[in-house]
Amino acid sequence: MAAQPPTISAALRSLSASVLAVGRTRLELFGIEFAEQKANAMRAGILAAVGLLCLAMAAAVFTAFIAVIFWDTEHRLLAVGLLGLAWLLGGVACLLIVMRSVRQAQHPFSLTLAELERDYDVLTSPLADPDSTRAERQAVVQRADAGPTEPVPPVTPGGQS
Repeated sequence: MAAQPPTISAALRSLSASVLAVGRTRLELFGIEFAEQKANAMRAGILAAVGLLCLAMAAAVFTAFIAVIFWDTEHRLLAVGLLGLAWLLGGVACLLIVMRSVRQAQHPFSLTLAELERDYDVLTSPLADPDSTRAERQAVVQRADAGPTEPVPPVTPGGQS
């Protein structure tokens, strides 16, 4: 006895399950990337706050330094000046780290966008089109066997890539 072809309802259930599985993996990828973006934003915010605090302390210490200039003992001047310099260097270092990390930040959700682009390519390729010719399908398979394409370069702030 020959096997019966699947019914329309079974085909729809199978299609629905496939769509849900693909959607679930894309949402998981989005969640991972969202968590990374959140962690990067928290780190940048904390470093910026510490940097601004250090610069505020440097301003306060240098203000005291100017007042102390008129005191008689030279050791006070040296101590206050070195303390102010240390606060200033700490603040500048934190702000430079924040600026570097912002410049080097990748485009948010680039992996999710790349996966969605691949999904679109698969759905619009000749392999998905029942009316495509055998030669068109073979060309797509050969391109896939050639290896992955180059990754999308990250977009930097200011629109430069």
